[in-house]
Amino acid sequence: YAGATHPPFDVLFVDSTAYYMNVPVEERWIWTNGATVPGSVINSGDIGEFTFPYPFEETGPNDVYVIVTNQLTGCEQSIHFVIDVQGIPEINNVFTPNGDGVNDVFMFNEFAVNVVSVEIYNRWGQLVNNWTDVNKGWDGTGPDGQELPEGVYFFVLTADGEDGYYYSEEGTITLLR
Repeated sequence: YAGATHPPFDVLFVDSTAYYMNVPVEERWIWTNGATVPGSVINSGDIGEFTFPYPFEETGPNDVYVIVTNQLTGCEQSIHFVIDVQGIPEINNVFTPNGDGVNDVFMFNEFAVNVVSVEIYNRWGQLVNNWTDVNKGWDGTGPDGQELPEGVYFFVLTADGEDGYYYSEEGTITLLR
């Protein structure tokens, strides 16, 4: 695993636990999203490794848990690690900057992105907001801080992921108050 990558990508897991423990073990692999690899019993003395691919598609940190149970003693050991999937999740294109603390800021929620540039335009093509900070958002105000009226606005986003992948998104945002 070389670090954050844009989805979808497969990670090939190679597990040599039983080979090195020299006892029969049961292994269970569990992901935060609920996916599992069924438990398998590997007997001591078996030569080889338990190998399987797993596709990662969900942007953000993906937790992986391995639970190894010693079949002779019943003792369990768990191991946790994280696979980072970079990107920009599906964009929620309606927001309500009305001060109620819910959906008050339009954000892309990008993950593992090094460089981002966002421009927001009104329906006449005038730039009303822009930013270049990662994980920043728009609160529905214009260049001088005034509240902009309800309506449809347009965004242009470009970004570079940690792995060098280039993102380019354009679309609409509906501002409701």
